[in-house]
Amino acid sequence: MLDLALILGYLADPMIFLPLLFIYSVLVAVVLPTPVEVALVPLLTQPGFWAIAAVTIGGGKAAGSFLVYQIGKRADRIIDRASSRRSWGKRFRDLCVRFVAKTRYVGLFLLLSIPLMTDTVPLYVYSFFNHQGELLNVSYFVFTNFLAGVSRALILLIILVALGIDLLL
Repeated sequence: MLDLALILGYLADPMIFLPLLFIYSVLVAVVLPTPVEVALVPLLTQPGFWAIAAVTIGGGKAAGSFLVYQIGKRADRIIDRASSRRSWGKRFRDLCVRFVAKTRYVGLFLLLSIPLMTDTVPLYVYSFFNHQGELLNVSYFVFTNFLAGVSRALILLIILVALGIDLLL
């Protein structure tokens, strides 16, 4: 049986927690439809460690977004062909491309900065409907994800403090 106290003890060690947090953040960006804030629960008793965790989350989201960008670039032609077979498919694709073209990095940043929001769906929408990289540059796409990861952790910290939640339990 798993001992929760033992697991939380390990998570209190930055040498164990930070690599796990990075890997979890990559997985959240690429495949897991869960919010990254779940991984911040062990830090509620260590608010001073929050900034390092925020940067780690940003790094993991950046690495994951690079993978998603590459997947989207390869899938773009397939989506083009599939959507051109049906008029509703073409309209849907055109609508998504217009959305990405209109909102670009600011829209991506705002969506990914919302606490408890899944990262997976917005990342794939922005990468699949990116017109072969014409709308969003990979470097700025990755950097936007990094900034959103950091800001999201900090927004959550601000919300917890504003709600009067004692972080020094």
